[in-house]
Amino acid sequence: MKLERSPAQLNLILKTPPSFTKKLSETVEETEGNTFKLEGRVSGSQPLTVAWYKNNQELYESPNCEISFKNNTLLLHIKNAGQNDAGLYTCKVSNEAGSALCTSSVVIKG
Repeated sequence: MKLERSPAQLNLILKTPPSFTKKLSETVEETEGNTFKLEGRVSGSQPLTVAWYKNNQELYESPNCEISFKNNTLLLHIKNAGQNDAGLYTCKVSNEAGSALCTSSVVIKG
C-alpha cells in the first residue's frame, strides 16, 4: 500500500521547526543609563519570523530599542536602560513547522 501525501503535507515534512542554538542569557543585570543587549542564535527552515515581548507585550523598534535578525542571529539592543526596561523578555521564533521561545530576565540597578 502506497501512502499518498499532498504537496502541502510533503512541504511541511521537509521543514524544520525553529530551535535556539544559542539561548538568551537567563538573567541580565545592567545599571540605569547603560545599554544592554539580548542576543541568541536560531536554526530552522526559512523564512523565520522573530517577535520580541517584554512582560507579554510585543516590542517594536524605537529610537531606544533596536531589533535585528541577520544570519540566524537575533539581537535586541536597549540603548538607554531605565527602570521601565526591567522585566521578562521573550523572543519567539516561528516558521511553518512550529515555533520556539527563549526568555531572559532583565534587572536594572539604579
